[in-house]
Amino acid sequence: MKKNFRFLFSILIILLSISCNETEIKEPNNDPEWIKTDSITVLFSPKNKIDDVISSYIDLAQKTINVAIYDFTNSRISNSLIIAKKRGVNVRVYIENKGMQEYEAAIYDELEANGIDIQGTNASSWSEDVDSYRAIMHNKFITIDGKYTITGSYNFTDNAEENNRENVLIIPNEKIAKTYESQFEIYWENP
Repeated sequence: MKKNFRFLFSILIILLSISCNETEIKEPNNDPEWIKTDSITVLFSPKNKIDDVISSYIDLAQKTINVAIYDFTNSRISNSLIIAKKRGVNVRVYIENKGMQEYEAAIYDELEANGIDIQGTNASSWSEDVDSYRAIMHNKFITIDGKYTITGSYNFTDNAEENNRENVLIIPNEKIAKTYESQFEIYWENP
């Protein structure tokens, strides 16, 4: 009886392991909305010079840079945006108004003084379903020339660079960049 039980138990374990191995992620290969890329760069902070990496991508820009950012105090990134603007790149920055504290004002003033368009949120106009007192624009992304998207938890702050545990994804994919740019346009038209 014990032999039969052990044998049946062994068969059950084998069947369970086989059925578990059959479970896999199903990719909708025929879905035109499905986007896949193998060339994503992943970075983590603190102290990994992510601001230098972001700035190097900004330096590649030839036509457009769209930035949606919650918190912005990093002068390395703001200087790169200003240099890009001076090269003739169309640079727009969409920010969270509630996040615009006095410590951020100098960065935004400098960006605007150098001709960069900045627009803040107006959550009360988003929709009837939004509690405008609590609603925030919490995105953190950049699109560059419709070719690159930089996104993740990383705010453009010295704290994100030096202290916080943050992440950044750099995605060189035109379809993904266009998707982010489309969303940026929605934000820009309805801040």
